[in-house]
Amino acid sequence: MKLQHKVALITGGGTGIGRACAVLFAQEGAKVALVGRRMEPLQEVERQIQHAGGAALSVPADVTNEAEVRRMVETVINQWGRIDVLLNSAGTSAKGSVVETSVEEFDRVMQVNVRGTFLTCKYVIPHMLRQKSGSIINIASMFGLVGVPQRVAYATSKGAVINMTRAMAMDHAADGVRVNCLAPGWVATELSLHMISLEPDPTAALQARQTMHPIPRGGKPEEVAAAALYLASDDAQWVTGVCLPVDGGYTAR
Repeated sequence: MKLQHKVALITGGGTGIGRACAVLFAQEGAKVALVGRRMEPLQEVERQIQHAGGAALSVPADVTNEAEVRRMVETVINQWGRIDVLLNSAGTSAKGSVVETSVEEFDRVMQVNVRGTFLTCKYVIPHMLRQKSGSIINIASMFGLVGVPQRVAYATSKGAVINMTRAMAMDHAADGVRVNCLAPGWVATELSLHMISLEPDPTAALQARQTMHPIPRGGKPEEVAAAALYLASDDAQWVTGVCLPVDGGYTAR
């Protein structure tokens, strides 16, 4: 197993990509701390992992709140003594151009996607430095790599996550801490399907999302989780500062 005896902390662990990563990491031997604002989905994943013989812990926290992030990290350290993998999957989105997006909506997206990633890394990395080892995987987006209409707040936030990843990788490469990110294409998650439901013609919108990739379908959370497992594991010991697209070929155009 690729993560035997390791502890993984996963934000957004109750749904979507975070959930798929939590389940796969547990199958690969990791003890998994599931973080999110709502306990019900976290506990559902916790029960699923424990039923399969794995170890999991639900920790409610808002990743935009510094005090809650600090407490969340302390809870995991008190429970298991270390954090080997941090996967930042908590995220949100908004539709609109710069003219159409309200300041409040822009700030909300930046708070969750950028501040949330910053805070979890800020309080996890010191423990990894003491261990002289650790792997951080941030979930960005293909829209952080290319221009996209009607997603100015989301694209801005994910571009920031990508370059934050690179900066942290440079800061801590010599300390045994690797920092990478994934840039998924359109993946069928609770959030992405909710955004589709807000379109005037959801059926047409879903078809358009699926067929915009050279591999003409949407992605699966489990496919992103497989890439995250590689970056979390010792197979990627010489990989840091990478943004890996998992996007059906979208950014290859």
